[in-house]
Amino acid sequence: MKISLKITVAVALAVITLLAGCRKEDRIDDNTFIIAGNSNSSYNREIVPEDCLIFPEDIIQCTPEMYRHDLLIRFLSGESMYIEINKTASSSAVPVGSFPFSGQCQEGSISYFFLQDSRKSAGLYFSSGSITVSRNGDVYDIDIDMKIDQNSGGGTLKGNFHGPIQPGEAR
Repeated sequence: MKISLKITVAVALAVITLLAGCRKEDRIDDNTFIIAGNSNSSYNREIVPEDCLIFPEDIIQCTPEMYRHDLLIRFLSGESMYIEINKTASSSAVPVGSFPFSGQCQEGSISYFFLQDSRKSAGLYFSSGSITVSRNGDVYDIDIDMKIDQNSGGGTLKGNFHGPIQPGEAR
C-alpha cells in the first residue's frame, strides 16, 4: 500500500512538472500587447487587438525572387501594426513559423506600428525582434517580441493576437 501511494504521488508530481514546463515563458496573455520603456510615455500602455487581416501575396523583385505576405493587426484603440513576412516560397496560406526581423529581400519579417488605421506614417519603427505565427484550425496565434528603434524612443512591443485571420481587400 505504501509503495502504491508513493508511486501515485511521484506520477502526480511528474505530470504537474511536465505541464508547468510546457507553457510558454514570458508570453503576454492572448489578445494583449504591451508597449514599455518608450521615451514617449504616451506610447507605454497595454493595447487590445480587434482583428487581423491578410492581404494577397505579392512578388518582390529580389534575387532570389521573394514572396511577401502582409498582415494588419488592428487595435480597439485605433492603432494598427503592419507586418510584412518575406519568404522564398510562394504560398496562398498565412505563413506559419518563426520570422526574425529582417530587411528587404531577406526571409523574415518587417513591421511597423501605426498610430492610426493607416499605412501612411508610422509611429514606431523596430530595430530587432521576431514574429511567430502558429495555427490550430482556423485560429491563429501571432506572438510578437520586437525592440523599438532608438529613433522611435526605444523600448519594446510584446504581445499576442489570438483568433481568426480575415482576408483584406487587395491593395
